[in-house]
Amino acid sequence: MDPRISAQDQAYAGHNGETLEHLPSPGDRLPKLDLPQAPQGTAFDLPRMGRESRILFFSHGTGCAACRTYLEGLLSKSREFEDWDSKIIAVLPVDLEEANRLYQQLASEFPVLADPGGAARTRFGIAEVEVGIFVADR
Repeated sequence: MDPRISAQDQAYAGHNGETLEHLPSPGDRLPKLDLPQAPQGTAFDLPRMGRESRILFFSHGTGCAACRTYLEGLLSKSREFEDWDSKIIAVLPVDLEEANRLYQQLASEFPVLADPGGAARTRFGIAEVEVGIFVADR
């Protein structure tokens, strides 16, 4: 067992991420996200983030001006969130190439994940037309 990762997170690391049929409620475990992360394309491992709180933003994609503005706002506050031991994670329904473009355009300091098929949205119980924001405390 890794002493830097809480027992709860270590127990969760073996969780296979069942499909959620509803929005997560307080106390629910976050589903596993097995999505490529911009810019390198490596799989992002949400459960292994350790003791940081997580702020997940599910965007409509790069073509949505309101989502872009919201992402820029999150980016402007990213250092403040880090001071609170929180990590922002953007999940977009785009391929890795498009996620890379956005990551570079924003000079992002937080993970931008590509979810082209919308699998993560489904697992979080978010309809395609909705925007979702989840705050997961340690």
